[in-house]
Amino acid sequence: MARQNSSRVSNHPIQELLWQSGRNGHQLLNVVLVTETIMFWIHEFMFEAIAIYAILKSPLHWASSLLLIALWILLVSTIYYTTLKRSVLRNWGVTAMPAFHQNFPLYILKVVCLTVPIYFISKLLFSPLINHPIPAERLGQGLGAVLREFSANIKATITSRFNHILDWFQYEWIYIILAASLVVYAMFTLGYLYYSSKLSFYRKRLSPQLDNTRSLYFKFYHGIVNMLWRKNPWLSRDLWIMERTIGQTKLPQKFILVFPPAISSIVGLSFFLIHGLESFTNFVLAFWFICCFALYQTAWLWVWNYPILHPSSELRQIDLVKLSAEYSVQKYMRSKTMLLLVLLVPLQLIMNLILVVGAIKLKGSLPEIIVGIIGTWLLFVMIGIMSSYWLKYCSRFDYANMFLIRMDTYETRIVQQFYTIPKRFITGAMFVLFFVAVFFETSVGQKLVYDAILVFVIVTGFTLYFFFKNKKGKRASLVSE
Repeated sequence: MARQNSSRVSNHPIQELLWQSGRNGHQLLNVVLVTETIMFWIHEFMFEAIAIYAILKSPLHWASSLLLIALWILLVSTIYYTTLKRSVLRNWGVTAMPAFHQNFPLYILKVVCLTVPIYFISKLLFSPLINHPIPAERLGQGLGAVLREFSANIKATITSRFNHILDWFQYEWIYIILAASLVVYAMFTLGYLYYSSKLSFYRKRLSPQLDNTRSLYFKFYHGIVNMLWRKNPWLSRDLWIMERTIGQTKLPQKFILVFPPAISSIVGLSFFLIHGLESFTNFVLAFWFICCFALYQTAWLWVWNYPILHPSSELRQIDLVKLSAEYSVQKYMRSKTMLLLVLLVPLQLIMNLILVVGAIKLKGSLPEIIVGIIGTWLLFVMIGIMSSYWLKYCSRFDYANMFLIRMDTYETRIVQQFYTIPKRFITGAMFVLFFVAVFFETSVGQKLVYDAILVFVIVTGFTLYFFFKNKKGKRASLVSE
């Protein structure tokens, strides 16, 4: 909602008059955003009234309810305000501070700060469900019996956790923490508003500056390309271009390629399952779903932030490819998918390392380890192809440069939605495996692992077939364009 309202703020005619005054532009923007936040509560109060009503109806003291309502309003307001401000500054092409690139230790600290809550939240919510699995005989009674059993377990878990939280309000320390949170928030807000009046806007750097330094991360990628696709003329070139222009992209830090944000959810949820499950086979089934989710998330992040992965990055040089007697447009299109697979290799190796750690902890057998690793690599190939194959059908080569490539046009949205149908089927099937492995008795999951790997092989085979298949008519039309 904040992103939708940002266009109204950034394009409002009154902004031109405000910037002509002697006031600080950043301070004026803060005033406008505060008024927008107040208007948000006036217009959309019914959505938040449900949460406020639920807090009031809880069996708490009235003082506790008021403190929780105040914290809830402040939390929602902060999220709306910060999101709106980021969107407005992005539309204006400016930033509130000079260019700042986070270093590797700071990024790892952020990943750890996300991993630890994911681990404990998973343990808090899933541990009671794992300790009381659904009996195997429920499958013979139909889907309704399974859902009723699972719903009863969820209800018991939520009720016990909620009652445990309510017990906290019997102690004075919880009121001290809530009151201190309000005081700290008020001091931080006042300090931010005071400090922002002394800041100025910084326009983002528009002239591209090439980075000619050599990175160990890209040396690793070049090694993979030289080992697997040495004869491909585009992969090494695209890696060189990406290494030199990555500073102009939305994700300029090179170490994010090796340690993507999905690491936090992978490590947090995987280590919880390692300590929560008793069978390595069930862990493999659940871990495949985590791999599927992480690969989709990371592939999507790379495609939308690195324009070199888009086939349109070839620009006018596509005419040279069409005139080539040895290479074709189809081979060029496939090279972009291969490049995405190369960029996903570090994440894939980390996931295999976690799988080996799970095998050691849960004492998995050698066949189970082999099946688990094969399954992760089959998912790697499937998801890598499906995440980028749709780009070839909405490519244009008339952009001024590759930084102007747009992937949010009406045509790309239609094609993207069409190609997300197989992705949703695969994600749904993987969630079923995760559900069976985590919430059913151990014997149920052990019967599915080899059937699942057989389905992976079949789906990957079809994916590779359509990926490498060259239709003569299609190729002729591409060359004649």
